[in-house]
Amino acid sequence: QFLYFIGIVMLLVTLLMTLCAEVLQMEIAVRKKIPKVTSATNVQGTLYLLSSWEGAVGVNEQLEKVVALESTKTLTKLRVVGSLMYVVCKDGALKIYDVTQPQQPALRGELSIKGRTHDVLVSGHHAHVFATSGTTHTLTTVNVASPGDLYKTRKLILPTTIASSVLHNDVIYAASPSGSVYVYDIQAGTLKTEYLTGRPCSCLEVVSPAVLAAGGLDALVLLDIADPMDIKQIGVKEIEGTTNSVAAVGSLIFAGTDKGLFALDFSNPSDVEVRGQAARDVSISSVVLTAETVYIVAATDSEVMKVSILDLLHKTSLQMQRKDILEDDTPAPPPANLESVIKLDASVKGFVSVETHMYLIREKQGFAVFNCMDPRYPVFVRSIDTTNPGKVWYASGMLYVADTEGGMLLYNASIPGEPKYTGHFALSVTEGIVEAVVSSKGIAYMFVTSPYTSYLYIVDTTVPQIPFGLGKMNVKGGHHDSLAYGDRLYILTSYHTILTFDISNPRTFNLRSSLNTVQVPTSISAFMEFIYVGVGTELRAYLTLNPDSLEEALRLDLGSTVNDVLWYRGYVFAATDEGLVIVDVKDPRKGNRIALRKTVGG
Repeated sequence: QFLYFIGIVMLLVTLLMTLCAEVLQMEIAVRKKIPKVTSATNVQGTLYLLSSWEGAVGVNEQLEKVVALESTKTLTKLRVVGSLMYVVCKDGALKIYDVTQPQQPALRGELSIKGRTHDVLVSGHHAHVFATSGTTHTLTTVNVASPGDLYKTRKLILPTTIASSVLHNDVIYAASPSGSVYVYDIQAGTLKTEYLTGRPCSCLEVVSPAVLAAGGLDALVLLDIADPMDIKQIGVKEIEGTTNSVAAVGSLIFAGTDKGLFALDFSNPSDVEVRGQAARDVSISSVVLTAETVYIVAATDSEVMKVSILDLLHKTSLQMQRKDILEDDTPAPPPANLESVIKLDASVKGFVSVETHMYLIREKQGFAVFNCMDPRYPVFVRSIDTTNPGKVWYASGMLYVADTEGGMLLYNASIPGEPKYTGHFALSVTEGIVEAVVSSKGIAYMFVTSPYTSYLYIVDTTVPQIPFGLGKMNVKGGHHDSLAYGDRLYILTSYHTILTFDISNPRTFNLRSSLNTVQVPTSISAFMEFIYVGVGTELRAYLTLNPDSLEEALRLDLGSTVNDVLWYRGYVFAATDEGLVIVDVKDPRKGNRIALRKTVGG
């Protein structure tokens, strides 16, 4: 009887394992065992796997080996920029391969680096190599303009070992295992600041133009890096296990942990949602994304798996759809009920909200500060007089106020509700009227209209007490709205155009593209790789991945003139002549108008 009982138990276990395998197989399209794989990188459709037994092995979509690099068994990291692949090795070497033909890599140059090299980042004509020699940790900069003639240009001593690093906008973010994120300015070659996450950190990845994801023990931390000198935590998602690798597409983060692969929606960074999971209880060392596929590397058994993004999200999507059907026939729009009305004694020129407070510009009467902690009962706090304020912009603790008769005023708003005058960039009335101002990374972009033309003034406000001009340029067609987002400045003009400027270096400010919208564009908002623009009665979305060309992704007629747009948590709120229109843009290519809140006067 005992043996019979044991036999029944074993049969049940076998059936359970078979069922689990089938469920897992539904999520994982292809899986192959490749010995001692530690990480992976996509190179134009060929997946390069780092194997401590076989070096760098290239595989196709079915994970079949198609190529292997020569003499790279000690390889620790590789990065691909354009047609060149940069690899570093345990024995202290940087090698550069031409991968114009991914399945026929050709060695173009190599350079010896002292110590054990474990990571490399590439920017322009320079590679930045992390290495450890004994107890000394270094960051060496190598000129790679000519791969056949490599030479070192700089070496920095680092405060500790680096677990992960990423380069963004000429800034290197490097994480230590203890949880510090160090910020290095590669132009100056110096350590600028240190941010403490308060958690052990094992991986970093820039997941949007201004958001850095730091993975570690039992959590993924999201950091606002719009101002690298003032990093702020904007979200934390508790995840079981240690996050070893992160990759992102759109508003989805794919986190590889020692408990499996998690798909996370970070449309709202303060409330990250789990959208799906695969390879449960499998320790994942690396995650690589292509258009519709996630490749994951299992750290424990050296298995490489191919997961379809659609398959990964399928179960969760079905459950969410079923829930919607049970509760309501149509998806419920976000709350947009009228909470309160503020009566003012002057026309409103503009406003901005900062945390619990609103700064509201009144024509020729300065601006009023309201405490909106309870939006049903806004409380007037104080009034601040200026000559004739217009538009207002907020960035990194500072308010930038366009004073139409006196230039640009700067206020320190780091303490909510208590703005303090800090500085003034003066312009005379004869030079023009200041229409608006936007700011990014300590640089303000001020739009000035004169009787005959319009100008864009570029002002350095790094030291807000003494702002100084870097230059100005003519803007044909004037200014309707503008947005500084990441490395781009978007300007909407009355000439029916959207101008895109590269502002990664404000001293070499240059126009990247000009798009004819046929009708006058009136307003702009952005999230991730999409900008949302009001044009006539339409809401349009443009993909911005190619800085030299905006790709139209959505055109939706809202029925009345669009005056302003704002993206928030997967929705665009459009202020129109008819009222407030709410559009679902969780899929930016398939916008869906879901609600209208009519208002008197539009």
